[in-house]
Amino acid sequence: MMADFESELSNVIFVLLSDLSLSMNMTDKPPRTRVDRYLGITICLASSTCFVLMDLFAQYLLVIDPIDPVSVMLLRMTPSLVFSYAYLYRKGAVDLPFGPREYRTLAAVRSAGLWLALQIFFIAIRHIR
Repeated sequence: MMADFESELSNVIFVLLSDLSLSMNMTDKPPRTRVDRYLGITICLASSTCFVLMDLFAQYLLVIDPIDPVSVMLLRMTPSLVFSYAYLYRKGAVDLPFGPREYRTLAAVRSAGLWLALQIFFIAIRHIR
């Protein structure tokens, strides 16, 4: 009885994995250059390094030179905003500052909601102590 279940389970897993590998957009072409081969890993490492540096800077500001958490949050988010804007501007994105017109109201409501949630979170953290 248990052997039948295990063989049936292995058949189901094999079918799911074979369907998954067929649905992935894999090509037979090898990467053209060494940069193409390691681009994803390089971007992941750069992202992790930037996050660690940003977090160390934020911890420094909180411990060594105490300022309020909202200011630390703004200091952490400003470089991301600047680099993202510069990248999108360089790529020629349309409707750059605020996005497409039909989504601007939704984006503004989302931003206001996120800002409010963050403020409530920081107020709650201050009252825990």
